[in-house]
Amino acid sequence: MRYGYDQGLIDFATAEVVPVKELLADIVERVHADAVELGCAREVEHALSIPERGTSAHMQLKTCNDAIQAGNTRAEALCAVVDRLIEGTVTDL
Repeated sequence: MRYGYDQGLIDFATAEVVPVKELLADIVERVHADAVELGCAREVEHALSIPERGTSAHMQLKTCNDAIQAGNTRAEALCAVVDRLIEGTVTDL
């Protein structure tokens, strides 16, 4: 992604960069009937929350920056990122 998620993504139907929120809404609408048939509509619709809460990359950068702001070294900050990823991975297992 040359400009990154925050700048939008290419809508290949229009060959234009559009906001992620708009593109996700279109994709979810297009696959909704299939998702209902497959019993995963809730999971597919969950994708709509990504623009509001941010991606894992956003979380990782925030965790690292917060740790550095708190006085941790870069290595300690990176360990905090890994700890957060582990915590998120094992939740609800």
